[in-house]
Amino acid sequence: MKIGKLPESVLKRSVFKQIHTRRPEVVLGAGVGEDCAAIKLAEDETLVMSTDPITGTAKDIGT
Repeated sequence: MKIGKLPESVLKRSVFKQIHTRRPEVVLGAGVGEDCAAIKLAEDETLVMSTDPITGTAKDIGT
């Protein structure tokens, strides 16, 4: 496999099709192009997490 992001078709077939359980507290979960998630912790509290992925680079990461 080449370095870099998985093709969308592989991601859908090999990852997303394996997710069989949906949890009601997950407001925003995994998806193509989604670099964040939101989980409802309480009636008035939601945890939002985000990532800033760097794909396919090894030189000058973080500069």
